[in-house]
Amino acid sequence: MGSWLREEVEHYCKGISGWVPEVTEDTSDFVQSFVPSHKQLKQLGICFRGTDSIEGEGTVSFAVSDENGNTLFQETLSYDQISDSYYMFDVNLEVNIRKEYYITVDFSSETYGNVSLLLCGAADEMDENVAVYQGEVKLEEGQQLATWYVYENALTKEYAVKATLMILFCVFIIAVGCPLPLRQQKILAYILLLVSPYILGPKLEMLTTISYVRLENSMVWNIGLMYLFELILWLLLRNPGLTAATANGILTLIYTVNYFVYSYRGTSFRVSDLLAARTAGTVLGSYDLSPNAELAEAWLICLTVMIFGFALRRGRNLKWNVSFRVVGACTIIVSWLVLFQTQLLESQGFYTYSGFVEECTFSLNGYLVGSVLDTKRAGVTKPDGYSEEKVEEILADYEEEEVSDIEDLPHIILIMNESFSELRVLGNLEISEENMPFINSLSENTIKGYVNASGLGGGTANSEFEVFTGDTMAFLPTSYYPYFHCFRTSRESMVSQLSEYGYQTFSMHPMESSNYNRKTVYKNLGFGISYWKSDFSDAEEIHSGVSDLETYYKIEEIFENKEDGERLFVFDLTMQNHGGYESTNIDITVTAGEASTVEADIFLSLIKISDEAFGELVGYFEDYDEKVIICMFGDHQPLFSDDSFYETIYANTDGLTEQDKTLNQYKVPFVIWANYDIEEATDYDISMNYLGVLLMETAGVPMSSYFQYLSDLMEEYPIFTPRGYEDSEGNFYSWSEEETEFLDYRILQYYNLFD
Repeated sequence: MGSWLREEVEHYCKGISGWVPEVTEDTSDFVQSFVPSHKQLKQLGICFRGTDSIEGEGTVSFAVSDENGNTLFQETLSYDQISDSYYMFDVNLEVNIRKEYYITVDFSSETYGNVSLLLCGAADEMDENVAVYQGEVKLEEGQQLATWYVYENALTKEYAVKATLMILFCVFIIAVGCPLPLRQQKILAYILLLVSPYILGPKLEMLTTISYVRLENSMVWNIGLMYLFELILWLLLRNPGLTAATANGILTLIYTVNYFVYSYRGTSFRVSDLLAARTAGTVLGSYDLSPNAELAEAWLICLTVMIFGFALRRGRNLKWNVSFRVVGACTIIVSWLVLFQTQLLESQGFYTYSGFVEECTFSLNGYLVGSVLDTKRAGVTKPDGYSEEKVEEILADYEEEEVSDIEDLPHIILIMNESFSELRVLGNLEISEENMPFINSLSENTIKGYVNASGLGGGTANSEFEVFTGDTMAFLPTSYYPYFHCFRTSRESMVSQLSEYGYQTFSMHPMESSNYNRKTVYKNLGFGISYWKSDFSDAEEIHSGVSDLETYYKIEEIFENKEDGERLFVFDLTMQNHGGYESTNIDITVTAGEASTVEADIFLSLIKISDEAFGELVGYFEDYDEKVIICMFGDHQPLFSDDSFYETIYANTDGLTEQDKTLNQYKVPFVIWANYDIEEATDYDISMNYLGVLLMETAGVPMSSYFQYLSDLMEEYPIFTPRGYEDSEGNFYSWSEEETEFLDYRILQYYNLFD
């Protein structure tokens, strides 16, 4: 839990009962007694308060001991190693689930009072914790340190017995059915309908959240929404057993999807993600979809409810069915109006977060409440003062430029390389060998730097959108996909501009054309010819798909078949480096040193292959007899499921604030190279919405009034992302809730997208 989330918890989480008193010379140690719930204790986590603002030196000694006083694990850290506000210790202990153990945290500092620990109340459901002491003093009954426990093998004897009994029960019901009389079956069906959300709901809600960062009443409201969903289904189906089976099956499926989306993307599954469901389905095979113990338990309970519910079916008179279905439809309408058109949830203390803390919408409110709040803000409204006259006024200082001679312009190649990134931007990472030697060696006729993406671990289509149009995701809802919402007709873009100037425009993506609606979108962006997966039927595949090099061969083929005098624009969206990274078909050639994990090592090795392929492409055009300019960039950084990679990097890195760590996760490299003279630069740091502008400007291509406006804006404010914006002096600003910053830019973007 980063400091930004800790601050949100401090302000909004009513479940936290207070803070541990500050460290003093006499009471510098804290002891938390606990009883482990599983045998193999892999990690222990402790949440600190105030360590990211410490002045002076100090250390924290962390130890685990048994009830006889034997030290089982001990580690000492300096304050700068825990500046992230939390720390996970790799303890790797075999423990007894019937015995009590002790976590001792001892502070040693030249100046006491700087560091304390997060204290939570008993209602926060950290079941292992028993009592906490400061020095010799036992704190208030029911208080506990904010700790969490990670187990290597979560299958306990108790869980195994429960699972076996549920499985035997399901087998019996399937084989025999319910032998009870119809009246008793009816009673059981209603009992099942009433108790299943109460039993299953908390397990689903806790799949992706930690109890002590939730609002006090969030569980009640989320389970309440589950009961509302059951009520609506019952009114429509009029069969309690069938309703219980259907409702809990749907809810468990939704929460399962959210669990895996959160695991691999770092953000919760949103309603608008349904638009990209087909795209997601095409890459599911690349990821490890093994459930953890909690998810497996939830599904076991769900399947028991479903099997028992289907066994308790009974009929209803058609007249009653029709009546209740009318009531059900009315309930849907009323529920929609109350939840989505009023401030009911907000009046209960729930809140919609944005920017750095946008995930708090789900982690603090709970998933169902968070989904309602997130959906409420998904619409796009006109900026204040919007009118077509205002658009004309803003652009009055920028005249449309015309092309005098297309033969003076270069061919343009734009490559968006899937997940291409430099992991060393995150912090102190030592890798076994350089994995981008070619790109790093480029200097002549080269521009290099970082481009700041709007997404992490996903959102490829949104990066495309920003580069092509110059629009920014910062002015759109977090869950928005412009490729689905805004491209039903032609839209102005760098592609359409180049097409108007006489360029022959090509796109290629070695995946299905239906992904993110690209077949329609590319046509409306202005692409003349598009190549898809079927056009790479015999191509070499590396890791997640067609290799980068094979797409470069297709680019070379296009140039070899072009007619004299034609000017080409080719966009290439690669697939090779797509996640997941748990397994691969390549040799591991680069490792992440102390931060080595399977995922990180695979990814670093893939980037080396991409670097070599880019070197071959540049080599092909180096002596080409016409001017060519090539731009390659990553769409976003990968997101690894193994947190130990990030923890190791940050533990070895000094001086990074929480803001730095977050922002660095969105930086990906870009390189612009030309086979003719251009002005070199190596220190660009811009956002995606400016990259197309920079490329056209560097190529000397006349730009539309809108792109000229963006070119001027880039000089003063080079970075716009959903997390905030940055000025040319490096000052970072968060977005306000009023959405009034940069009204001119907002007005122009709204005009481009919706008017």
